[in-house]
Amino acid sequence: MAHFDIPLDLPHAGRLADRILNLLERHCEENGVEAVEAIDTAERISNLLFRYSANDENPGGAEAVSVRDEAAVLGRQLVDQLDSGQEGGESGEHDYEVYLARIDDIGYDASGHLTVSQEEANAPPEIRETIERFKLKVGW
Repeated sequence: MAHFDIPLDLPHAGRLADRILNLLERHCEENGVEAVEAIDTAERISNLLFRYSANDENPGGAEAVSVRDEAAVLGRQLVDQLDSGQEGGESGEHDYEVYLARIDDIGYDASGHLTVSQEEANAPPEIRETIERFKLKVGW
């Protein structure tokens, strides 16, 4: 799995955890959704990280690693609970497929010069091919 080496910032993570909890609670209340397990997990994450956001400091050494790992496990658990659709009976109500495409050559280089012929400038080959694959996939 790809990852990025970014500095640990538990105070910021704590603020995000609190925001996620607030948004989740509001969403459930406004939509009449029962999401007891997801809210419980979000509360556990928020409670775990609260003291670091209150102090605005990362812990040192082993404590930092332990808290980071526990928060990551809880975060994955929360995502799984929200993805499962078992919380709240909204399962499938807002489901839709997402088509993700990566286009490396948009017809211009980093300095803005054309990398394709003038005729292809409005629709470079890679973009046309991606659109065609999308149309086939959705049946257009």
